[in-house]
Amino acid sequence: MTIFGKLLIYNSIKNLPIVKWYEVYETGSYKALLKRDLLCSTSKLEYAWNIIMDEYIDEFGLAEETLERIDLKRKIIRTISKRITTKNRYLDNDIDRMMIDLESMSQGKSEKLSKLVSALEKNYGIPFDENMSTFDFFRRIKSM
Repeated sequence: MTIFGKLLIYNSIKNLPIVKWYEVYETGSYKALLKRDLLCSTSKLEYAWNIIMDEYIDEFGLAEETLERIDLKRKIIRTISKRITTKNRYLDNDIDRMMIDLESMSQGKSEKLSKLVSALEKNYGIPFDENMSTFDFFRRIKSM
């Protein structure tokens, strides 16, 4: 029995309920990708999440803030590599500063599902269905 063959794991934004998306997104636990209470390796769940994220990015792209965070992470990695190869201890200050910047970028930036649902229902009169697919949810948001 294969996990994907029997579809025991959500592996697409078209079949993943939005509540499951946010559960993974907010907690970092991939267990929400399981359709049933099964034992499954973290690597398989992580692989499924990567497929879902690739599909999401292909369909909806990335937010500007996310791109800025990715760029800063790349700069941190390059600076750490330079620090290791040159043994220049002064680069530690740059690394510390960039890590602080990255932490401040990450604090309070994630949208809670409840806030988005409230805005959709209140401002746009769109009823929320917790079984709505991730694809349909973000397609609605993108169309506004």
